[in-house]
Amino acid sequence: MTSDKHDSDRLANEIARVANAMELQNSLRKKFLMGLLFGIGTALGASVIASILVLLFGQALQSFGIDPSVLDARTTKME
Repeated sequence: MTSDKHDSDRLANEIARVANAMELQNSLRKKFLMGLLFGIGTALGASVIASILVLLFGQALQSFGIDPSVLDARTTKME
């Protein structure tokens, strides 16, 4: 009988612990912060990938003997 009481108390404590963990995990504040970090990570990652691609594209143009600055709108003169 004592073992059954001990097991049921242990089960109740474990269920309460899981419920508290789920409540913390599903809080609006945590969801907001996770969304914010996901957005910042996505923007930074996309920026790094774009920078690498532009660098590789410029190097590829140079290897073909094309000056990459001809593609820069600031250096071209409109007549």
